Order: sequence, then structure tokens, then C-alpha cells
Amino acid sequence: MANELHRRMADMIQRYSTNFIPHISDSRYLDSDYYNVALTGSTGNVGCIMLQILLQDPKVGTVYVLNRRNGLPAKERVTQAFQEKGLDSTILDTSPTRLLYLEIDFSKKHLGLNDAEYTNLRNNVTHIIHSAWELRFNVDLEYFEPMHIAGVRNLIDLALSSPHRRCPRLVFLSSLAAAIEYRGPSDVPVIGKTIGQILVPERPIDDFSMVIQDQGYGQSKYVCERMIVNAIQFGLRATVCRVGQLCGMSTNGQWSKHEYSTILLRAILTMRICPNDMPSFRWLPCDIAASALLKQTFADFEDLQYFSVESPYPTPWSHVCEALETLPVQPLYFVPYTTLLEALKTNSKSPVTSLLMFYKQRIENFKTSAALGWNRSIEVAPELAGNGCLTAENFRSYIRYQQKQLATTTESLGDAAMGGVIPSSAFQYQLYNDMASPAAPGLFFAFAAMVLLIFVSVSVPTWNAIYFLRVFTEGHDIRFGIFGFTGSGRSVGYTFDPSIVGLSNTNLNNTVIRGLTSALILHPIGAALAALAVLFGLCGAAYSRVGTIFMTLTTTIAALVTLVAFIIDMVLWGIARERIRHDGPAGTTATLGNANWLTLAARNRNAGYY
Repeated sequence: MANELHRRMADMIQRYSTNFIPHISDSRYLDSDYYNVALTGSTGNVGCIMLQILLQDPKVGTVYVLNRRNGLPAKERVTQAFQEKGLDSTILDTSPTRLLYLEIDFSKKHLGLNDAEYTNLRNNVTHIIHSAWELRFNVDLEYFEPMHIAGVRNLIDLALSSPHRRCPRLVFLSSLAAAIEYRGPSDVPVIGKTIGQILVPERPIDDFSMVIQDQGYGQSKYVCERMIVNAIQFGLRATVCRVGQLCGMSTNGQWSKHEYSTILLRAILTMRICPNDMPSFRWLPCDIAASALLKQTFADFEDLQYFSVESPYPTPWSHVCEALETLPVQPLYFVPYTTLLEALKTNSKSPVTSLLMFYKQRIENFKTSAALGWNRSIEVAPELAGNGCLTAENFRSYIRYQQKQLATTTESLGDAAMGGVIPSSAFQYQLYNDMASPAAPGLFFAFAAMVLLIFVSVSVPTWNAIYFLRVFTEGHDIRFGIFGFTGSGRSVGYTFDPSIVGLSNTNLNNTVIRGLTSALILHPIGAALAALAVLFGLCGAAYSRVGTIFMTLTTTIAALVTLVAFIIDMVLWGIARERIRHDGPAGTTATLGNANWLTLAARNRNAGYY
């Protein structure tokens, strides 16, 4: 299978790397004092931010916005993208002489432009930034050929046809997916954290095996990288920027709902179940990525340059969990990621379902997946290093934005997470009753222990049916509890006349008896601790996992206290029973009561969770 894929990729590279026309300059065309930039993907997550930065840059002359034909006018689509990002769309109106919209067809010669439009573009452009690409992970390589791979070839031809002394620089936004299986020598980082990952060098690599076999998206990016490398000998100047995992805006929390990370996040918010065992991700805010990409665009060291756009600092998944715990998305149940994936399987028509294999591979293969080397890239764009990884506060901003979108949308619950991710009723029953909440079983055990210990705490003389020791002697039925015995008052630690149970020769004095019975107060203390654990458990189930943590700690202490109480019961009442049986008058009986076994059961309930 791998050899067949490599053959198809090699064949496609060969077909789209033939008949390049070498770049020939025309002395009549002088180099421009400004950057004239052609930009594709200006309505995309990063493209619209790059457009804003370009229009704010005084060194930029004209920006050619190359958009694929759609039902809406190009300017209207760009304006909508600005507004969705929270960008100032008025800049699009205040720069009419610097902004030229061209509707193109990537699959056609000359990009589908008429002669006048194409000639104007060819004669003036100094940089071509190609960021437009369909983000689809579950299609094969050939799916990307007509529009995307052919489109890169047409952009190469555009650059090579320029009459300027220096060929325009083609900047191609490639992807980590084109190199994620890289297993060669690793870059040695000057800063950042590798967390055991191999770092892909910032250079061209001719190795088909570094591309995921069953993902046409990464394969298409790799094919285009090799096409660009092959065109360098014909005079092309190019920069390849391998882009890693981007996230939302660092300023306002905006994050496109169409990305696989937000599809997963919206599923978590709608289903109220969150995986607690996800790996770290090298998320980089898209506005920082846009800034870095433009610095890499205008860097001019070599004819062929490679850069990376990825965070040197991985963000632990625990930061996402922490953000979710402190926001009103409760009750929220933390489960293994396999449980969430199982829930997502319940609607086969959901678009998110088509990403299940992608999620599974990304999670399970994280430790063996490569990351992008960044040494040279952060020299050109220091903002890539930023302030380290994303914090819980960053994710609170992203979550609030998604919550706001979900609250104002007219989509159904399932549609809000990209369609139908509501689990079946059978799965919900299993989730909520068997495994979804770490608070649920602990809460049950703590409540059971509390009830049992309360029963013990109201034993004789309050409740005659609950007792530790029962003695029948000379017509008397005497029962002993925590705070006294049959017919006595109530006190913590008590004494009794041994003769009432038929003992006349005893070396026990009142001080010893009071000390032993005082230790019985451990039973009400255990009940109070179990009740406190129940309160923490309710908080854990309804509000925050912090409550579950405190419930576990309190339950552990309650179990230890109850265990000590049970040991004291066995020693105190066991010795008393044997003494009475041995030294009491004929016909005297002594039996251990139900309070002892209730204490043991309470101890087992407390120990059942921690």
C-alpha cells in the first residue's frame, strides 16, 4: 500500500514539474520600491489577518486579493471574514487604491483571468502568498489535484513569467501533515521543549515516508513542496512555511468553528463530557501565526527558504480541563478519550464522526509524531516563542467565545458541534450511571457510609435497636451504645457498675471504663467526615472537579477514622463479652450487637472509592 501511494505521489510530482519556462527578466521593468503582494485565502483563518497587516504596512504598495469565484462578491466575503474575526473592516474601504480584488479559478491557465488582468498581475507582483487550501483530512491525494495541486503549478508559472529582474517570491503555506512521520535526524532546539518529539529540520526533505499514508491533505502539501523545489532551478524564488497546529485569536478568543480542534471543543461543550487523558498540543494563536508568516515572507536570504510556524512550547491538556472547570459548563464529566469517541459514534451522519479516525490517530500517535523545528524561524519571527504555552486563561477566552456562539445560534444541539453529536439514550445511561463522572461512585459510597454511621451514633440509650453489646443476666436486658447503656444518661465517656452485668470480681476501675468508652466518639466523627465528603461530592458533580478531589481526601480520612473505631469496638466489646461469659453468674449471656457490623460496613463504603 505504501509503495503504491509513493508511486502515485512521485507520478504527480513528475507531471506537474515538467515544461517549466525559465524566468527571463526584461530590462524595461524596474524593481519596485514597494512590496506588491498577491494573496490567496484572504477569507481564511490566517489569510484575513495577513491582509489586515499588509494594509497597515507602509512598505506594501498594492495587495492583489485572489479569491476563488463564489456566489458573493469577493469584497463582501472578505468583509465578512474581518467581522467574524473582530478585525476592523473599515480598513478595506480606506485603502481602495491599494486593494485589488481578482476572482480566479486555480485549475485554469492564467488562473482563469483575462489577458489584461493577468498581465497587470504578472508585471507588478513581487510576492505571491498562497494560503488557500481546503482543510479536509479524510479524502485521498487525487481529490486535491484539480484545484489545489494544479493551482500551485499555475502560481509557479505566474511567478516565472514575471518580467522583473528578480523573480517574485512564491510563499507556500505547507503543513506539519506533510512531515509528521519524519524519522530522520532531529533539530536541536535553542529554546522550547521537545517532550521527546523529533523536530523536522527547516529544509526540503525528499522522503515519501514522512507523510501519513491515509491522509490526502498532507500528501498534497508534500507534492507541492517537491514541485516548488523542482522549479527553483528555473529561476523561481520560494519560501515554504510548514504550519503546525493553530488556534484562535490571542486577543478576543475568536476561533473558527470549522477547525478540528473547535469541532471537538464544541462537542465537549454540548455533550458535557471532556476527555481527561489527551496529549499536549503545540497550539499557536492564528494572529501570531499571521505576523510570523509575513516576516518569513519578506525575509530574503536564499532562493529557497524553509520556515516553521508552530509553538516551541506544547500546551498541556490540563490547561483546557482547568479552564472548563472554572466556567459555567457544569455538570461536566471527565472521562477517558475513548469514551468521548464512543459517544461521537452514535450519529453516523454527523460531520464530526468523519473525523473520529483522525482524532484517534492524532491522540494515540502523538508521542511518535514529529514536531516542526523552529530555530531559524524564531530568529526571523521571535513572536513564535511568545510567552510560552497557552494558559488556562487563554482557553477560558476561547471557551467563552464558543459558548456565546452556541447560545446565539439557531442550530440544534448536535448541529452546534458540527452536527448530531448527541449520544444515544443507552449511551447516556451508561455514561451517567457507570463511568462518566468520577464524583458519582464516590458520592454514593460517602452517602452510604454517612447513613450507617449516623445509625451507629444514635445507638443506645437513644435508639434501643442499635447497640454494641447486649447482656442478659438475672432477668435484666442491658445494651451498650456510644453515649451510654440501657437506663443511663447520655455522655461522652461513661462508667457503669460491673455488678449490673453480673461481675463482682473485676480489676477494671471507673477511669479505665470511661477512657475506653470515650473513644467511641470516633463513630460520630466518622459520620461528620462522611457528611462533609458528601457535600464535596455534590460540588464535584454539579460545579467543579475540585470538589471531587476534596471528596476523595475527606473520604480517605473518614475511612481511616472508621477503621480505628471498628478496631476499638472489637477490642473493647470483645473483651467485655468474654469476661462476662467467663465470670458472670450462671445463665448470663453476652453477644456483640449490630452497631459493630454497621461500623464495619461504613468503613467498607468509605474505602470503596478511594
